[in-house]
Amino acid sequence: MNPEVYIHDEDAPEDAKSSCRYIMKQHKDGCNSVSVRIGHEVLATGSEDGSTIITNLISYRHEVLPHHS
Repeated sequence: MNPEVYIHDEDAPEDAKSSCRYIMKQHKDGCNSVSVRIGHEVLATGSEDGSTIITNLISYRHEVLPHHS
């Protein structure tokens, strides 16, 4: 599984490589969960590596949350 998450505008053309605004590369294993908080420009992603990353979709700053068992 590819650990990268590609972020596009909702009206982006179908060519994914030319329309990509940001590529998240923080996960070490495949991303299996994505959630967007509308109105707050926040994206949460979860991965097979156990990490959860919160990303601001304006600044692209991210925070890695601690692993939970």
